[in-house]
Amino acid sequence: MTSLRAGAAILVALTGSTVFAVVMIDSHHTTVLLGPGLWVALVLLTAFAKVAAIGYWFMELRSAPKGLRYLFFGWCVAFATAVVAVAST
Repeated sequence: MTSLRAGAAILVALTGSTVFAVVMIDSHHTTVLLGPGLWVALVLLTAFAKVAAIGYWFMELRSAPKGLRYLFFGWCVAFATAVVAVAST
C-alpha cells in the first residue's frame, strides 16, 4: 500500500508541475515580471525534473544499481544544462 500511495503522490506532483508549466508559459504577466528567458528556463528545468521522477519511480531505477542511477541522473543534469543554456541565448 505504501508504494501505491507514493506512486499516486508522484502522479499528482507530475500533474501539478504540468499545470504549472502550462500556466507559466501561457501567462503574459509572468513573462513581463521577470522576462521570458527565465520562465522558459524554469519550465525546461521542471520538465527535466519530471523526466528524473518518471525514470526513478516508474522505470524502476530506484531498485537499479547505483551506477545506472548516477548515469541516468547525470544525463538529466547535463542535458538540462545544455538545453537551458541554448534556450537562454
